Amino acid sequence: MFESKWRSKVQERYDEHRGRANPCTRQKGEPWVQERQVRELEPVPGIEDVDATVVRLDDHIRFVHVISRSFDQMNSHGGAFACMPNIDRNQVHYVFEGQARQAPLQAFVDVWFLAVFMPKVAPWLRETWPRWGRFAGEVSQVTSSYAFGGGMREGQFRLLKRSDIYRKSSEAIKGHLSKGTRATRNDLRLRIAQTNVCSE
Repeated sequence: MFESKWRSKVQERYDEHRGRANPCTRQKGEPWVQERQVRELEPVPGIEDVDATVVRLDDHIRFVHVISRSFDQMNSHGGAFACMPNIDRNQVHYVFEGQARQAPLQAFVDVWFLAVFMPKVAPWLRETWPRWGRFAGEVSQVTSSYAFGGGMREGQFRLLKRSDIYRKSSEAIKGHLSKGTRATRNDLRLRIAQTNVCSE
């Protein structure tokens, strides 16, 4: 029974109901019809394939936001490459070296920092961002040596992970990963899973 203040709305709802593929009362032996819309999901790039040239930092950014802002710009403008479909579970889904992977947030941030920020974003910012020298100096004070010259050693990375810069960056990256609706994040998770299937 459809009720509404306007008769036209009642008739419209009734017509929609009668036009369904599966009526309320089916004849015995009449099949149940399920309509599915198959769509092609485009694959997600691996984190090592993302483009660092989309990162643009202004002169007024606080140093604790450099790492997380770089991540956000790469994940939103360069095409999403990581997602956290369920915020409560703290699991990040991403593609790395052609394989779909899941990791806790902190492990993902470590992988992204070592595989993307150090080899790609740091050289790009060194060339394009006027405050790079001051930022690198700030990080050097935390790590007790110049961390952005060449490869970062394990001891330097451990010191950096304990710093306020790195902790605040991890929290901000969690916020960036939780942007958008849950449906959008789940769609990205499905695309990441399909990327793994396509690469086999």
